[in-house]
Amino acid sequence: IPHFFHSGIEMAQFLKGVEKDRMIVVVGNGNLSETLNLQARFALEKLGSSMVHVLRGMDTWAFIGQVGSTTLSLYEIMKSPTGKDSTTEPAVLNQCVPSQLDDTEDLGKEHLEFCSKRKDKYGEYCKLTWQRPTQLPEKPLLTNTFPIAIIAGDRAWYLWQVLASLYSAPGFILSNLIVFQDGHSPETFEVARQFGVRLIAYPEANSKHSEQADRIAMHYKRSLDTLWEMYPEQEYVIVLEDDLIVAPDFFDYFHQIVPVLRADTSLFSASSWNDNGFPHSSIDSTMIYRTDFFPGLGWLLSKKWWLQIVEPTWPTYCMGRHWDWNLRAALKERGLDTLYPDVSRSYYIGNLGANADPKVFWRYFQERRMTRD
Repeated sequence: IPHFFHSGIEMAQFLKGVEKDRMIVVVGNGNLSETLNLQARFALEKLGSSMVHVLRGMDTWAFIGQVGSTTLSLYEIMKSPTGKDSTTEPAVLNQCVPSQLDDTEDLGKEHLEFCSKRKDKYGEYCKLTWQRPTQLPEKPLLTNTFPIAIIAGDRAWYLWQVLASLYSAPGFILSNLIVFQDGHSPETFEVARQFGVRLIAYPEANSKHSEQADRIAMHYKRSLDTLWEMYPEQEYVIVLEDDLIVAPDFFDYFHQIVPVLRADTSLFSASSWNDNGFPHSSIDSTMIYRTDFFPGLGWLLSKKWWLQIVEPTWPTYCMGRHWDWNLRAALKERGLDTLYPDVSRSYYIGNLGANADPKVFWRYFQERRMTRD
């Protein structure tokens, strides 16, 4: 039965009343992004959309989702304007759709098919007989209330390890996690779908500069823009990358440190990473340091500093420099420090990537200490 909506409020109200297991087909063009308010976008994301939050301008879009689905939909396409005349190709879906989009048996078959082609890269992942991980029971004092952003590219062989570590960390809530993907990576999409996590897929970042650093900085910026649009009332968000495993006490660490950040206006953030966290020098898991050199690698960002420093200065610095260098320059100018632990609460596994060097990784990053309980 076709329905036509003139506002996102109408669409959201309609979707709220649709019964479980019903298929929803959505198509739109023209100024669709202006019609879809945040309430409608959340409702469509809940049906399995990975693109609804990035629809802009004259994009065309087609999507098939299911009420009650707990995984990403495979049936979605978006087209953006090309050329100076801003014309946009139609978004066309021509696929057979099963009656259940997140059928456990189908997910198992997808896992086997995925691994039949990629065992060399996903050895440990493919040794598993697939079953979606189960969250640990919630503990009120440890439960994480902050949204978590994983800034991701085309490195799903790392992403699955990061997701597995999050599932194992007390306090983790699946609905708080969003993976922000740069470009279309079928492997990244498949791993996110298998783990049941939310994913927002952007068109691949482009820059007038050719440097990889610019593309990464652009993807970081648009991901954080979207995150704050989705959670305007949140005080803090956690920022991760797709090559950072988290410690069991990762969330406990951040929740204990938030009161210090609130009380001390000379502090910008808290990081989970110690740049000097080697086994011979990293001993006391209760000790916290402060530094004027922003470590990154798993950090807490406040709405206050996002609005006052990060968001306004980001475009100014984006000239072929790495995003964290840009941020460090801004923090130095304002005399702001970052807290970090003696024993890291994250572990870097990225020996392959845009800015990774395997030789440097094996020499400086492999032997790092992280809390284990």
